[in-house]
Amino acid sequence: MKRKTVTNRCNLGVQCARTALAVRARALCQLSEAVRAEEVEGIHQMRVASRRLRAALSEFAPVTGACAAPFLGQVREVTRGLGRARELDVMMGMLLEQRPGAAAPLLHALAFALRQLRRLRQAESGACRRVAALVASDDIQQSQRLLLDGLTPAPGCHVDYVRRRLLNREKGLRRAFRRWQETGHEPQLHEVRIAFKKIRYACEVHADLYGTDMADYLARLKGVQQLLGDWNDCRVLRDQVAALAGLAPGAARREMPRLARQWDKRAAKHLAKFQRKAPAFFDKKHARRARALFDAPAVSCEHEWEHD
Repeated sequence: MKRKTVTNRCNLGVQCARTALAVRARALCQLSEAVRAEEVEGIHQMRVASRRLRAALSEFAPVTGACAAPFLGQVREVTRGLGRARELDVMMGMLLEQRPGAAAPLLHALAFALRQLRRLRQAESGACRRVAALVASDDIQQSQRLLLDGLTPAPGCHVDYVRRRLLNREKGLRRAFRRWQETGHEPQLHEVRIAFKKIRYACEVHADLYGTDMADYLARLKGVQQLLGDWNDCRVLRDQVAALAGLAPGAARREMPRLARQWDKRAAKHLAKFQRKAPAFFDKKHARRARALFDAPAVSCEHEWEHD
């Protein structure tokens, strides 16, 4: 007689997923009017909210299964739909901050660059309206309901899964940092920035399973990550100014290369700060502390077992 296989399933994963996904979806929906009005901060906050929601969907994939696909696709549309608008908002803000202290000749280049960026930004208004309509639509609400109704306990222990997940994220960040150290190239540093985002969002998703040490870790991580964010903003603006240089007339054309160099220098300053601060974050002592943190969640799921 064939023996029946017993599979242990942990309900804690479903409980955590339902809370995390509902909270993040609500944060997204609350920003629809701000995005429809094209408020700079509203667009920024919705894009961040969409990234946090996508991170939660990724982290809880074992309990969402195929139910997540329609909702995940819609949330991706939000992130992508607002990406260019947010990028242009940031660049315009940086140029506006530079203008008061700029030398007279450079003002021609700044004025031209701002005109061009405003023109490009106006072209993104339709994308912002479409995203706002999607987030407020019955379609995305229905996808969310189907997702939450379809959550199913995954085999094994949720806490063990989270522990392994965060340890792997931490290893991935260190691998990306080593690859950049070996090459020193911008594309590899960009990968470090992405790896920082992945582990940050994952830690935020699972923070309730850990104590105050997780908050301390996140604070240290954000301090280093922000330097890469500032570096990236400057290099994106540098490249945009360089791309616009050929379109500039007269005096502005002569000053556009200098404007690009100034933002390249600012990018280099942020990079230098990162290079000074990052070694302490990536040293062996910090690595041991991070791994000890991720390896010892404060919550146990022993009382949450189901048996098939």
